Amino acid sequence: MSSLTSFKQIPLDEMTKEDLGLLAKVVSLEDPGMDPDQIYSMLASGQMVPWRVETKKGNSILCTEVKNKRHEKTLYVWYLCGKGIVGNGKYILDTLEAYGKLMGCSAIEALAMKGWAKYLTRPEGGFKVEHVFLKKELQNG
Repeated sequence: MSSLTSFKQIPLDEMTKEDLGLLAKVVSLEDPGMDPDQIYSMLASGQMVPWRVETKKGNSILCTEVKNKRHEKTLYVWYLCGKGIVGNGKYILDTLEAYGKLMGCSAIEALAMKGWAKYLTRPEGGFKVEHVFLKKELQNG
């Protein structure tokens, strides 16, 4: 039985403090060169679209962006984090795939944390690893 209660695009003015907190958290983990205020500006301009995943276990947030890449449109999925995502992954992916097709995209690319990346690269997920982002903490000294 699915714990999903809702998965939809949300208008910027409906983003909650919880949504913004999740977004700020994942931006700092996944994209340390990006400031959450920059993401908010991209959302406000319509360059990125926020989505909320609501489940019985808690909420999640993600953002999508359509970009032209190598003469084709690609749907980028950014900053996916929160609770209850993986258990509802097939529905979320099917919805994002349909949205990407509606927007004229020929591919989906995602920046994902390890757990979500593991899920996406399973055979039924259909994703393949194209880039690896690595990080090493530097000690003063």
